[in-house]
Amino acid sequence: MGLFGGLYILGVFVGCYLWFVPRAAGVPRRFLYIITPAGLTRVVAATTVIQAGLSIIGGVWQRMTNATLLLNAKFYMDLPQSSKANLAKVVSGSAHEAYVAATGISQQARIYLSIEFAANTLVYVAVAWVAYRIATAVMLQRGFLKSMTKDLHVLALVILITQTLSQYFGSRADTQVGHELFGANDWAANVPHAFGAMNLPFWQLFVAAAIWVFASLMSKGVQLQRDTAGLV
Repeated sequence: MGLFGGLYILGVFVGCYLWFVPRAAGVPRRFLYIITPAGLTRVVAATTVIQAGLSIIGGVWQRMTNATLLLNAKFYMDLPQSSKANLAKVVSGSAHEAYVAATGISQQARIYLSIEFAANTLVYVAVAWVAYRIATAVMLQRGFLKSMTKDLHVLALVILITQTLSQYFGSRADTQVGHELFGANDWAANVPHAFGAMNLPFWQLFVAAAIWVFASLMSKGVQLQRDTAGLV
């Protein structure tokens, strides 16, 4: 669908909310919740949980059973020099990635690819589930809840754990697949060559820490709401 399609659908819902809902005289409010911001969030979040959950099952099955896998293969290959003097001359750099239809991938590499995919997709499930629970609380006008803090703590841990697993097993998969596809190529020729690298940027540490701090701030709101209950 793309960005344009998403913005179009969002515009339709916003337009309905701003123009038609206030004029829907005689329609019970409970039937209109779906086009409120909280109601729409619940629908999108629930759909995302279902789709991502099914995607994990289908994606792992496809990676473990398909004879031919479509994947981004990592490799090393020197770039050719420019053929004309007035064009840019390559000083350094290399080709390193291509989308390939690969056959003969080992079971070990398939396991690495499956773990990487499942870990990445599980993040969507966790984020959507937390969004669903918070949107439900907002729709029911419950204010700050202690469960929100717990949900955010769990989300932070899920992001930290799944993305660390994804980076580790993704790097192992890149190395394994690269050696299986390009390991036999002659290094004297200008063709793709296998290489191994462990890529662990650990960006998830900062994201998890930010979510944890936000959860701590929300816990202060829960305590303040409890202390001021009945004063107004």
